[in-house]
Amino acid sequence: MLEASNGDATERAYVNIMLSGIPKRSMALVAYGYDAGSLPHIYKVDSLLQESLFKELSGDFKNGAVNPKDQLVYSIGEYSGSFYSIDAQSGTIINEIQATINPPFPYFTGISYTNSLVLLGLYEGYIKGYYGNGALKFSYLMSLFRPQKLKYDGTYILGSFEYYSGGAPAFGVIYEISGAVKDILFTAFETVDFFRASGDLVLIFGNDGSQSNVYTLNTNSMIITQIHAFDAGKIYSVTQTGSETYVLSHDNGLIYYNFGSNNSSSFYSGAKKGILCYDEVDERLYLSSGNEIYSYTWPGAAESGPLLMPDSIRDIHILYNR
Repeated sequence: MLEASNGDATERAYVNIMLSGIPKRSMALVAYGYDAGSLPHIYKVDSLLQESLFKELSGDFKNGAVNPKDQLVYSIGEYSGSFYSIDAQSGTIINEIQATINPPFPYFTGISYTNSLVLLGLYEGYIKGYYGNGALKFSYLMSLFRPQKLKYDGTYILGSFEYYSGGAPAFGVIYEISGAVKDILFTAFETVDFFRASGDLVLIFGNDGSQSNVYTLNTNSMIITQIHAFDAGKIYSVTQTGSETYVLSHDNGLIYYNFGSNNSSSFYSGAKKGILCYDEVDERLYLSSGNEIYSYTWPGAAESGPLLMPDSIRDIHILYNR
């Protein structure tokens, strides 16, 4: 219903409004393969667990990311591999930023694509932000801390860090617009992954020795609080499956965690340890462990696989059509 008024009289009328858009589709599971002494390979895997080689790169490999908006696949090395931006359909390298080789020190520490921003961490302490097309947006130097895993929540750059001297773990919040550090807090745990939750809260999954826990960080008060402890054992990977639900790869198999109820349960104790990602369109969970890839229906966790890959799979991501 539309309503119009001139202050004295009001008219109302019902009209038909048609909304149209391109349905979101899963294009492929992008799997990054690398074994020391060989070349990095990027594969595409379909929902039937059939793989095809997408791209061979030079140098070494650290991790990757995908950009569905611009249909780009990203890859970075650690010591010698470049930062590549690759067309997700043709495999053409759109942009390359070479690593500065300075053994025994690495060059890149991590890459992510969140909220239309590419974040690149450098061992020398820089956080670099890029638009999807590869144009540099900013370069911020973090004094005394090296960035590790980074994400952009629309306001802040959130990330795990290590202290320059001794490598003590920390978690930081940086204003994306200016690079000003709100705070970087030392932690007793090693961060595995983190996700923006409700309000001012960030959920952090971490390992304190052989004990794995969930913590919240309040980005207003900058206070970290442990809220849940899992059974003894380490977390290796976490993926989000709903607004408040997560699946963890743990020493005890796959664990389901609900932030709303703050409860966890083991639902596939026989699963191998590895890297997880969730396909929200096809409702399918993927796990890579060594050179094997498994697929699980969700919910239900009926297992398919393994698909045996030519290389050890170091990272996996879902590429959508938009």
